[in-house]
Amino acid sequence: MRLDASGELALRVRTPAATLKAFFPNLVAPPGLDAAGAGAVVCVRVESRKLAAGLGAYGLDVASIACFPHERRALHLFATLADGLGSLSFFCPVVDDADDPEGDAG
Repeated sequence: MRLDASGELALRVRTPAATLKAFFPNLVAPPGLDAAGAGAVVCVRVESRKLAAGLGAYGLDVASIACFPHERRALHLFATLADGLGSLSFFCPVVDDADDPEGDAG
């Protein structure tokens, strides 16, 4: 996962058979990244199953999800539940870069 200060999120899922990339432009960058300047970028590598569990918010009715990547630490997903029922925080640990044979996060 790669997020830049301009608000573009890029997700990449890689398997032995194929690589899939998805781009989401015009998002709101987290305040710390936005304050770092126009060229600021943060990348995190997480397991796709754990990310899917967080984005799916365990099947709950979700109004919105905010994504806060903390490079080399965790990916924090914050889900606001529909109908004002509350919120849910989910922390997805990062995968060590040494586990990646290509050595790049983007």
